[in-house]
Amino acid sequence: MSKIKIDRSHNKGLEWAKSKAEEVSRVLNEKYGLSSTWKGEQTLEFSGKGVDGSLGIDETRLSVSLKLGLMVRPFASKIEASVNKAIDRALSEE
Repeated sequence: MSKIKIDRSHNKGLEWAKSKAEEVSRVLNEKYGLSSTWKGEQTLEFSGKGVDGSLGIDETRLSVSLKLGLMVRPFASKIEASVNKAIDRALSEE
């Protein structure tokens, strides 16, 4: 199983990070058909065909961890680039 880990720092607080996590979630849903569910206040869990993972937030960090199954493993670099782009876009917006 292939893994993707992405960490970003911010200084905007928990509520801001939560709204940005929702934006990233929408992009992953649209691009890869991943569904998401909040587990508590700070972890958004993802699941879909061949992909499982989570997006954790706190007052200063946003961390994504994805596990890729065998069928999507060949697309790992494309998926990682897409997730990075979605995070960068969300974090750059006020």
